[in-house]
Amino acid sequence: MHDLAHPDYITTLTGGLIARWANPSDIPAILACYGVAFADHPNGSVNTFAIGYAQGFLTRNHPAAGVADCAIICDTENRTVLAATILMRTTIDYAGIPIPVGRPELVASHPAVRGRGLVRHIFAMIHARSAQRGEYLQMIAGIPYFYRQFGYEYAIASAGSRKVPFSAIPPLPASDSEPITLRRATPSDIPTILALYARDCQRQHDGQPLNITANLDATYLAWTMNPHTDAIDPWVPYMIIDGDGNSVGYAFTSRMRWLNHIGIWGIGTNSQFPLHTLFASIARGLIALSDAIPAHETAPAQADTLFFCLGDTHPIYPIIETYPHTRKAADAWYVRIDDIPQFINHITPALVQMVADSPFAGYVGTIAVSCYRFGFDIQISPGHISAQATAHAQTNAVAFYPPLVMVQQLLGYRSCQQLQVHYPDVRVDATIAPLIDVLFPARPTWVVALD
Repeated sequence: MHDLAHPDYITTLTGGLIARWANPSDIPAILACYGVAFADHPNGSVNTFAIGYAQGFLTRNHPAAGVADCAIICDTENRTVLAATILMRTTIDYAGIPIPVGRPELVASHPAVRGRGLVRHIFAMIHARSAQRGEYLQMIAGIPYFYRQFGYEYAIASAGSRKVPFSAIPPLPASDSEPITLRRATPSDIPTILALYARDCQRQHDGQPLNITANLDATYLAWTMNPHTDAIDPWVPYMIIDGDGNSVGYAFTSRMRWLNHIGIWGIGTNSQFPLHTLFASIARGLIALSDAIPAHETAPAQADTLFFCLGDTHPIYPIIETYPHTRKAADAWYVRIDDIPQFINHITPALVQMVADSPFAGYVGTIAVSCYRFGFDIQISPGHISAQATAHAQTNAVAFYPPLVMVQQLLGYRSCQQLQVHYPDVRVDATIAPLIDVLFPARPTWVVALD
C-alpha cells in the first residue's frame, strides 16, 4: 500500500468515497467541483472565477503546481470530484535564507458532503506530500479559524492595502509631459525586475529590515509574461520607463479585474527615480491601463479605484496617504510548522548572525522550551546554534509557549513581550526573553502571492 504522498496512493473512505492524487483525466471533474463549491448560493450558478483560477494550475503549465499536485476525493466511479486541494510549490526568504514552502490553495468540498472530514483527509495527503518534497512549512490564506483545525496559526502578515479613487489623482498640467510611462514587461526585462525587486526586499521600515519576503525567480516571471497564460491570476508585470526610454521601475498589476479596482501587488523604482517624485505620474499611467485589463463577467463595467495591496508597510503608503484614500490593516497568512527543531536548524545561519550582532554576542547556553505537549532545546555558542527535540515537555523549561503560538515567535509576527501580554500561557523567564527576541525578532514582512 502506498503512503499518503505517493502519486499512486489510493484509499477508500467511509461511504465508499475514494481519496487519491489527480491525473489529467480528472480536470473537468475538478473544475466542476470548484465551480459548485465556491458558488455564492447552493442552488445558484457556478463560480466561474474559481474555475478560471484553478485552470491556471491545472491546464496552463503553471511553474508552482500542476494536476498531479491536486489531492482529490471522488465517487467510486471516479466521475464526480467531491473535494479537492492543490499543493503549490513556493519559496520564502527568511532573513536571506530560502525556505521551501508548500502552499495549499483552492480548498474545496461539495456542499453535499461537508462535515464528513473529507478536507481533513486531503490535508493529511497535502502535509505528507509537502514533507516528502522537503518543505519546512506550509502557508495558506483563507477562512477565518478553519485551518487552525489542521495545525495552522496566523503568523506572517499579509494583504495590508491602500485604496485611492481615480478622481483623487490630479490630471497632468497641459504645459507638462509625463516623466514616466508604463509598458508591459517582456522576457528581456526579467533581470531588471529581479534586481529592482531584490532592492525592495532589502528595504527597512522604522529601522527594521524585512524579515520574510517571497522568493521571485525568472521562471515564474517568464510564466506571467507568456501570452498564452490566460488564467485569471497571476498579476502582470509592467516596466516604468523614463523619458529617455530607460527602465527605472516595475509594477505588478491585476491580470483580470473582478471588482471596481485595479490591483497593484508590487511596485518599486531605482534610487535615481524615488517613488515620491513619480507617484502621480505612475498613478495616471495605471489609470490609463484600466481599460486594457479584462473585467470578469461579475465585475462593474468600469474601474474607478487603484488598490495598492503591498502588505502592512511600504514606502509608497506615506505618499498615498497625502491623497484621499482608504486604509486596510494587514491580516495574516496561516502557517504550519510540523517540525520546529528542523525549521530552526535550517535558519541557523541567520540566527547566528543575529546573536553576533546583539549584546548577547559570545553567549553560551541552552534555552529549554516547552510547547506543553512537546519540547525542544536551542543550544547556543559562538558561531553555532542548533535545536533538538526533547522526549517530552520539559519541567525545567525557561520558556513556555502553546504549540501554535510558538510559530508566531519563530516567524517574527509577534515579540515575546507582545505574546505574553495576549497569552497568559506564554511564560518566559525574564532573563531569557530578550535573547529569544534577538533570535526571533518581531519585524515587518512582505510576501507577494505567487499565484
